[in-house]
Amino acid sequence: MRALEKPFHALAAAIPLTLSKEIEVLTWGAIYKSIHEKIAALRNAPHTQARDEEIAFYAQANKEFGYFQYTWRDFVAHARKSYDPKQALSVVEHVIEFIDLLSQKGLKE
Repeated sequence: MRALEKPFHALAAAIPLTLSKEIEVLTWGAIYKSIHEKIAALRNAPHTQARDEEIAFYAQANKEFGYFQYTWRDFVAHARKSYDPKQALSVVEHVIEFIDLLSQKGLKE
């Protein structure tokens, strides 16, 4: 989970988000919600190819973020669930996909 913090920060900085606190102390849920709100705001922008590509990129990134938040981090970090090797591999594959997605956009911290 800690390996994802820097990519999450890079994504939040790229949007950029208006946050109530420093990103380092926000919960993952608060960051996810803020990114979702930014995507909604982009949908109200004038319709262009660039806008559509930006929405698609951030929606895909936020989908992965939501996967980490709601199916992995909340349960494992609070010792409510453990994963078998196949499920753990799936998490690693999602991490790789997320970081690849961000790097294709040129995001880095």
